[in-house]
Amino acid sequence: MDLSSGTMCSELSGSSESAVLFSAGKTWLMRGLCVTALGISAYLAWTAFNMQPVYGCGSGTVFDCGHVLTSKWSKVFGLPVSVPAFGLYAAMLSLLLFVRRPAPAGFRRLVETGLFAGFFSAGMAALYFIALQVFVLKHLCWYCLTVHSCGLILAAMAVMSRTLPASLKGWMGTLSTAGVAGLMTIQIVTPEPENMEIIR
Repeated sequence: MDLSSGTMCSELSGSSESAVLFSAGKTWLMRGLCVTALGISAYLAWTAFNMQPVYGCGSGTVFDCGHVLTSKWSKVFGLPVSVPAFGLYAAMLSLLLFVRRPAPAGFRRLVETGLFAGFFSAGMAALYFIALQVFVLKHLCWYCLTVHSCGLILAAMAVMSRTLPASLKGWMGTLSTAGVAGLMTIQIVTPEPENMEIIR
């Protein structure tokens, strides 16, 4: 009786220990990347809603944030793309708060799935928007590139992780690709915004 009880306690302890998804260093790096992307996305959303120019990005040069942030590709369903980006990084940051904490196996798997789905989505979206800036808009926004860089690093860390099986990573990659394809379709069929001159 005591032996079986000790075995059960050992299994529960092992379940809690396996809740550690990443090392402490990787976990804090992921949190830092999410905070960086979250802060920049919030700033870009604020400037878009208040129709304010962003600070420190030139006009008429390769780095022209105004050109990038006022194009049709900067919105989805009429909202700045920084708004869903804010929501995505806020969700990932919230899930990262539970990493390295003991938890039941079911909850732990839910956190893992949510994190990796978010990481893959951020990476796929980053590739899409970087390609738009380079090949379509011919201008770059360093605010946007910073957010995209965070997404690419997070996605790379997810791909290299051994926490989830390869089959589940494949499904998440497929779903993320489908999501970005849907975003592309919405933006392609959205008409160009009317150009207006603001006179102060």
